[in-house]
Amino acid sequence: MKSKPTIKIIGTGGTIAGAGTSSTMTTGYQPGALSIDDLLKEVPDLVNIANLKVEQLFNIDSVDMTTERLLTLKPTPNLVF
Repeated sequence: MKSKPTIKIIGTGGTIAGAGTSSTMTTGYQPGALSIDDLLKEVPDLVNIANLKVEQLFNIDSVDMTTERLLTLKPTPNLVF
């Protein structure tokens, strides 16, 4: 049996993690409202094709992304999962 790849998913918030009162209305929409765990619950079969490592670094609106936050996403040499 072929082994599954390991995928690291880093949550940062933004539009993909946004939520609102309706799927068609923007009133009440809040970016960065959902965690990476909330989002992964919507794709339950993902664990069947990959080993998941998740980390929620921050959960912010995209406009709040700063240079300092971007630098935390910089890959480190010899990164081991």
